[in-house]
Amino acid sequence: MTGGVPDLRLVCDVGGTRTRFALADGEGHLKGLQEFETRDFANFTDAAKAYLARRDAVLSYPTAAAVAIAGPVVRDVAELTNAAWRIAPAEAVAALGLDALRLVNDFEAQTYALPWLGPNDLEQIGGGAAREGTNRVVLGPGTGLGAAALVGDRTGRRLAVSGEAGHTTLPAASDEEAALIARLRRRFGHVSAERALCGPGLETLYQVLDETHHGLEDGAGRRPAAAELAALAAAGDETARAALAFFSAFLGTVAADLALTFWASGGVYISGGVIPRLGQAFDSAGFRRRFEDKGRFRRDLATFPTYLVTHPNLGLFGLAMLEM
Repeated sequence: MTGGVPDLRLVCDVGGTRTRFALADGEGHLKGLQEFETRDFANFTDAAKAYLARRDAVLSYPTAAAVAIAGPVVRDVAELTNAAWRIAPAEAVAALGLDALRLVNDFEAQTYALPWLGPNDLEQIGGGAAREGTNRVVLGPGTGLGAAALVGDRTGRRLAVSGEAGHTTLPAASDEEAALIARLRRRFGHVSAERALCGPGLETLYQVLDETHHGLEDGAGRRPAAAELAALAAAGDETARAALAFFSAFLGTVAADLALTFWASGGVYISGGVIPRLGQAFDSAGFRRRFEDKGRFRRDLATFPTYLVTHPNLGLFGLAMLEM
C-alpha cells in the first residue's frame, strides 16, 4: 500500500476467443472489468498494455498480476491452443513493469474462489450441506470442458489440482448411450467427455441423434447452434429434448466420477457458459439422478451437494483471492 491507497492486482482470464481483464483489491473486489477479442492482439503483453492504458484514472497501476489460461501450464509457461499467444511470467513482468506475475490454469483459478462463494453465487441442485474444510471440485462446460479440484490436508492448507479431465474417455451408463458413443467414435476416434459436454459437443449430440433417427450418413444431420436448443426443446423438437437429456446425464456421470476421485464432500460446482444459457432446458433432475447412480456409493453421493455457479466472473474472482 502506498500513500493510503491499497495495492491493486491485475487479474486476467485468457481464452482462445476472448480475454477479460480487471483490477482487484485485497478483498477480492473487481474493478474496471473489460473484455477484448484475443485475436485483436499479437500477444498477451500487448493486450495487457491496452487494458492498463484504458483503465480509469482513479485506479492506481497494479503491482502484480494473476493470469489464468485455458490450457496446461508447463514449467511456468503456457501457450494458447487457439491463438498464437505464449505467456512467460518473467517476460510479462519486465514488459508491464510489475513486481510479480502468477500464471495458472483457468479452472485452477476457479477453485480459489470456491471457499468464498456466498448463497447468492450458487444454486444448489440436490444433496446435503457442504462439509467445511473438505475437498471440492469444479467443472465447467463452455467452449470446451475443464475441471479442477481444491483439496485440503490435515493442517488446513488448501491445494488446487488441475489437469485435463475434459479429455478423459466419456463413459456410457446404458445401451442407448453406448450406441450414441459408438457413432461418435466412428467420427472422432477417441470420444472424450468434452466431445459431448461443451457447446460444440451439445451441437454434435443433436446432429448424431438426427442422423440416427433419419438414417443419415455421419455429418449429414442438422446441427443447430447450442444457443438455439433450449428454444427448440420448448417448441417441441424431440431431437433437441433428447440431446439435452443425454447432455445432462453425461454431465452427471462425469461430475460423479470426479466427486469420487477426490471424495468431494465439500461439493461439486458446475460453472461454464453453457448451462446458464440453457436455463430450464437443462435437466437438473436427470443430472442429479445420474450423479447419485454409483452403485455401492449411491448413499454417500446422495449427501454430496452439487451446485450451479451463478457468480458472473468466477475465474477472475478466484485470481483475486489467490495467494501470490
